[in-house]
Amino acid sequence: MFNKKKILATTLGATFALSAFGSAFAAETTTQTSTQIEKHFGGGEHFGKKGANLEDIAKRKGISVDELKSQMKQERQAQLEKQAQEKGITVDELLSQLKQEREAQQQAKLEALAQEKGITVDELKAQMEQEREARQQERMEKIAAEKGISVDELKAQFEKKGHGFRGLK
Repeated sequence: MFNKKKILATTLGATFALSAFGSAFAAETTTQTSTQIEKHFGGGEHFGKKGANLEDIAKRKGISVDELKSQMKQERQAQLEKQAQEKGITVDELLSQLKQEREAQQQAKLEALAQEKGITVDELKAQMEQEREARQQERMEKIAAEKGISVDELKAQFEKKGHGFRGLK
């Protein structure tokens, strides 16, 4: 029973993550986001072989990427409804519970890591932010060098196109 719930939660998480990134998928014809999710969640029935992207999965199923996204969204909704019904609550209440559980797990991980390092959670968050900014700066420098421009010029290009720097991941 516990394993079934764990599998359902993992599948639910994967489909939830995909639906959260849905608008990002719409902007590109080819996307590798499913690969990132596979790495995080260890694959699943939607993903088939490792490294497959949504375009490949849709092609194997003989449907369009939009149809695949729609199918995945419907499956996610059905899973949510089933799980909510089993708990005797609404889907909105279930989503709220899942969000609270996810946040509690993240907080627990932060607290454990901070304790392991002998620092506070706030100090850990600051450290993680500094590391993230350093990685972003390195990526920007690499991209700027490849384009033969300065980092400031690259930033200006991103701002001009209305992009933040999150696209540099």
